[in-house]
Order: sequence, then structure tokens, then C-alpha cells
Amino acid sequence: MYTYILSNEQVLAYLRDYANRFIIPALIANPQNTKTAFVVIGGSGLDLFKVLPPIINDSLLYSKQFSVLESFASAGVINAIYDKTTQGVAFRRVDGSFFAPNEQDNDKHVADVLKNRNVIVIDSSVHSGRSMLTVVNAIVDKYSPASISSYALFLKRSSIFIPNFYGIRINETDRALFLLDQIPNHRFISNDTVRKIDATRDGKQKHGTVPFNLDYLLRRESDPTFTNFKTFVVESHAGDLRACLSYYEEQISDTFADKHDRLELKNENAIVIALIATHSNECDKKLLGGLRRLAEASARSLDKKYIIVDIIMTFKNALWWQKKGYDLLTDKTSGVVEYALKKIY
Repeated sequence: MYTYILSNEQVLAYLRDYANRFIIPALIANPQNTKTAFVVIGGSGLDLFKVLPPIINDSLLYSKQFSVLESFASAGVINAIYDKTTQGVAFRRVDGSFFAPNEQDNDKHVADVLKNRNVIVIDSSVHSGRSMLTVVNAIVDKYSPASISSYALFLKRSSIFIPNFYGIRINETDRALFLLDQIPNHRFISNDTVRKIDATRDGKQKHGTVPFNLDYLLRRESDPTFTNFKTFVVESHAGDLRACLSYYEEQISDTFADKHDRLELKNENAIVIALIATHSNECDKKLLGGLRRLAEASARSLDKKYIIVDIIMTFKNALWWQKKGYDLLTDKTSGVVEYALKKIY
């Protein structure tokens, strides 16, 4: 996992190149006959777009393209909101409000902005590509643009949609940060020590006070047949073990995928959470949340596409996992929730 951090100056440099090589030549080529309209996706796409007009205005003023500058000033701008649940898209004003209270009238307003225009679709980052593809298809199918093109600052390699222009192409587990006044840190657990289990130190623990089978975990840690089995413990300032997280790397079997009707999982790589426990599961959900974030960060760094949680063996509150974005996998015969599953990227 790699984190790309672009300074504001670097973002401006990418957008300046995009504006000078494509947007401005297109404006000059069609100053009156065919006007331009912009469709920006989501909030981050809107943030990126806001940087563009000053770049274009300065360039047009410098080259004394005053008629083109006037045409650009009248360009329409629409915000497209993609709904991951319904896989649909809604078109709104840039302030987030709809053009009209009902869908039919709203569509008429959107058509007035986009029909017979050179439409440019802009997003900050394209991950799966589904949102940009959905937006482009909706524009083409409903609003009859004169032309359509697209731009993204960051593009993930597995995207099903490739924009006409993009800045940087990154891997699946990489992160991209830009236009930020502060850069977010990883956070796991605030006060206690999180470390790998250690036979010398943890073998001295009074096992009756530990909320998990410490002997079993220590044996696994020293067993050479479990080379990909990792256990982290949370230790208080007083030296007491408060919680643990055990996981291992695995390729998802055909049997598992078939059993749960998830054929897309076959031969995919995953991290399996074999145990996550605290002294009091109901009272220490912040502690559990920190360990869950640690497991998810580990999955990204190891380039694992999924996390699978063994609900039977570990923290059994299935709804808690569901609220954290995990799908629940149920045994068809017994009706018991056996696993929680989350796609990391």
C-alpha cells in the first residue's frame, strides 16, 4: 500500500496541463456554435473543479481570447451524485439542491444545460470506475450531448472505465490525498500498547485473567506450520492484556464460495480474522473497532482484497460487523450467521 500525496502546486500543474491541452483548444475551436458544460461527480470532484476556472480564465486573458472567455463564463455546471446502493445517479445544482421538486421537471432543467453541449465529466479519483461510467451513460442516454469527454486526477488500475484524460494511475490498495490542509493519520487505539504476541512476556500472564486462550495462541505463534498466522495483543499501562486480534492470510476456496453463493470470491486473496476478543465485548467496542481497523489496514498493506470474520469463533455480535460495512454469510441449513465479509478494494 502506497500513499500518494499531491501538494496544491502539483494539483494545479496537472490541471493547468489538462486545461491548456484540451479544454482551452476546444473552447477556441467552438467559441459560439457549441458551448461547453461541466458535470462534476460528488463532493471531491466539485472541489477539484473549483480550481479549474481561474486557470482557464488566466490563460484566455493572457492570449486575449475575449470572446472565448465570454463563452466559457456561460458554461453550465452540474453536480452528479452516484448512489452505490441503487447504482443510479442524480443530477443537481453545485450547491446540492435539485433544479425542480419533481424528477421530470428536474430532468428538463438538466437537459437545458447538457443537450447539444460539449460535456466534460470530472471526478477527483476513479476507483472501480462504476460511478463515472454510470454518469457518462446517463448523460448519453438521456441528454443528447454534442460530445462527451472525461477527466480524473487519480485512476486505479482495475477501473472498468478509463477517462479520456487522467493524472496518475495507482494500484488497488494505494491511497491518494490532495487539496488537504491536514493529512489524516491512521488510528487504532488511543492509550494502550498494541504489539505482537510474545512468548517470553505473555507466557508469564495469569491465564485465568486473560479473555482468550493464551496458551493456544502462543503455541500457534511458535508453530512453523502457521507462518502466516499473526496475533496482536492490547496491553494496558499496568501490563494487563486487554484484548487480542488473530488473523491469517488465505486464498478463498471454491467450497467456501459455492457454499455461500459468492462465486466472485473464488481464488481471491483474503485475511481471515480467526479471533478478536476483549474482556467485555459489549463494553469495549471502541477497542474492538481499533483492532478491526488494524486488520483492515493489514489487509490493504498485504494486498488482500477481502476480510473474512469467523463469527462462530470470534466476537459474535453479527449486527456490529454489519454496521461496519460487512456482509453476513449465513449457513443455509441452520440459519446461523457463520461469517462476516468485507471487500477492501
